[in-house]
Amino acid sequence: MSRSQGEGMHVRRLGELEAEIMDRLWAWQRPATVREIVDDINRGRRVAYTTVMTVADILHRKDWLRREKAGRAWLYEPVRSREEYTAGLMRDALGDSQDRPAALLRFVEVISDEDMAALDAALRAARGDQEPPQDPHPGATYRDQNAGATYPEPHPGAMHRDPHRPPRHDGGSPA
Repeated sequence: MSRSQGEGMHVRRLGELEAEIMDRLWAWQRPATVREIVDDINRGRRVAYTTVMTVADILHRKDWLRREKAGRAWLYEPVRSREEYTAGLMRDALGDSQDRPAALLRFVEVISDEDMAALDAALRAARGDQEPPQDPHPGATYRDQNAGATYPEPHPGAMHRDPHRPPRHDGGSPA
């Protein structure tokens, strides 16, 4: 989805049964009937066919599912990917903030190193960068006065977070 697509579109968090239906359809990556969905849900808990049929119809009316008649049954499939749904929730959460840069900073301070690397790669891809930025100070280190350990010196503008060092909130560089 491009930056302009979905702008201003509010994405409401899915309800419990809505999420169960969507999770199955996203995982299966194929159209499915209400019967298939009900049978799969009933492996873990009991749910009525008519309840799932009603919720699938609601998801269709909300434009989350498309459907096509297959004999007497409807085949349902997602209109949007799980990733588009998640991105919409994240965009809405960020939109609720009075201070977007501060909200983004707080977010990156708590995500895992793997998520940080994925975010960095996504930002590079969005900018059209082919190669990751090169470290202008390879091998440079600074001393962590609190722990007595030595860590690589982050270069200006880098998205670097050492998991052993608490994040800085004042924007300054480490001493």
